[in-house]
Amino acid sequence: MLAALVLLVAIGGGIATLTRGGGSASGGGATGRALAVASVKDFDPNSPDDVKAENPDRLGAITDGDPGTAWSTERYRDADLVKLKGGVGFLATLDASATLDQVAIDTPVGGWSARVYVSDAAQPPGDLAGWGDPVASVKDVAAGTVKVQLGGRTGKAVLIWFTKLANNGPQDNTAQVSGLAVRGS
Repeated sequence: MLAALVLLVAIGGGIATLTRGGGSASGGGATGRALAVASVKDFDPNSPDDVKAENPDRLGAITDGDPGTAWSTERYRDADLVKLKGGVGFLATLDASATLDQVAIDTPVGGWSARVYVSDAAQPPGDLAGWGDPVASVKDVAAGTVKVQLGGRTGKAVLIWFTKLANNGPQDNTAQVSGLAVRGS
């Protein structure tokens, strides 16, 4: 009887571990060493030239180490960014090219979906097509930390491209990020 109870607890813990994190590319522990993020930049190539910004003045919140601060996309009336303009996001550039294992994204508000891209170009591409195919994607993430496996891709920049925003109220849809960690070798 005790052996059966221990087995049920172990199975339940395994199921909880597998379902935490919000997407098929998420989960798992930290892999590789922490890599220094040299800069973070908003990425909104599909907006008119006079509006190509997603709260650039708040980007420092992504790397300031304070979980109480967060960068946010602009507010949108509709959560479906693919329908509106394809998406928006931000990119993190490293000091040097590295083998990238994982990116961990801290978010105070869940419900958004995103694709993750990696580039090893000297300068990160200025449009989404220049990034190639996504390395991973997450869907309807939960608040907290979502860990996205990058599969050992070599790169110097990581793009988080939001395709669906969290619904915060009527005509108030955003994605918020309070921290980011890139791991690799």
